[in-house]
Amino acid sequence: MTLQRLEHQIASFLQRMNERGYNGHFLCNASYPGKLKESLTQHLLDILKNEPAIPPFRLTTYSHWRDEQSPRVSCDFKVKYTNAEGFQVDRIDITSSTSTGQLKRVTLPIKANIDMPYCEQANRLVLDQDKTHKLKRP
Repeated sequence: MTLQRLEHQIASFLQRMNERGYNGHFLCNASYPGKLKESLTQHLLDILKNEPAIPPFRLTTYSHWRDEQSPRVSCDFKVKYTNAEGFQVDRIDITSSTSTGQLKRVTLPIKANIDMPYCEQANRLVLDQDKTHKLKRP
């Protein structure tokens, strides 16, 4: 793996994530807080000091957070890397929660990065409440 190729693959992955609306702050394997580029780059630099290849890792971000009283949504991306294909999201765990606990969790298998849901779509998967229909009075 050449550094130039890796930089190109990082840039392509960042572009895909930004296009899908995932542009907040991230953690990479529960460490390296920051914007996606900084978090991912620092993680990779630390890995490549000791490892010949990049093992699967997790990227975590909040895709929805208004305030402490409102539900928030976290997205946990399981990412694999190969020299040929670059960074590929294998699965997304989407969880809504409040300060009192978890509300709903959805796991989406992803075949290709193009299949990743947009941030708003992921949020709707766990935030949409069951709609109750009120009886109409005559």
